[in-house]
Amino acid sequence: MRRQELVKWPFGLIFSLILSLAAIHVQSAEFTPVIGYRWGGSFKDASTDETLNLDSGRSYGLKLAVDYEADGQLEVFYSRQETNLKPNALFSDDRRFELDMDYFHFGGVRFYQAKGVVPFVAGSLGITHMSPHRSEFDSETRLSLGVGGGIKWPISHRADLHLEGRALSTFIDSAGEIFCANGRCVVHVKSDAFWQLEASAGVTIRF
Repeated sequence: MRRQELVKWPFGLIFSLILSLAAIHVQSAEFTPVIGYRWGGSFKDASTDETLNLDSGRSYGLKLAVDYEADGQLEVFYSRQETNLKPNALFSDDRRFELDMDYFHFGGVRFYQAKGVVPFVAGSLGITHMSPHRSEFDSETRLSLGVGGGIKWPISHRADLHLEGRALSTFIDSAGEIFCANGRCVVHVKSDAFWQLEASAGVTIRF
């Protein structure tokens, strides 16, 4: 399967699932494009004991949600970060390669009714797709989960300001290898998971 196809199919599959599950309960749906900032993410190389970090930087994505209960929604969450993998050295300019970090998640949102600003918590499960820009290295896809929360601030009858923070954990094999090409792997993993934190803002449109 080509890389472009691998990136596209999970979002379509999860969106079909959310519509199927909610078909008999739907009262309204929401679309939220978001822009944010993502921190963290590191790998421990078992062969060299070196720590390799992902650069912090801008992220962007979207959320599609349908009402499922009076104070709950089912949600598809997608987020991308274009980053670099580099050694954990304060003054090092060494970058192993650029890569895209894509999260495709399905989950739920619980609102706490309030007048005006509405707080919420969210949880999700899905996959992380790590795609190096160097074509000789294989892409990696791993199971991941997310937890977070935020607020929705009404700005019109059909629009809300959406502010959210989310922690994302990607599970990897502690004895595995990732980013391989022709039998050579960049990282021999020495951990079971890595975490990233993301803060985002967007405008939710209801229809």
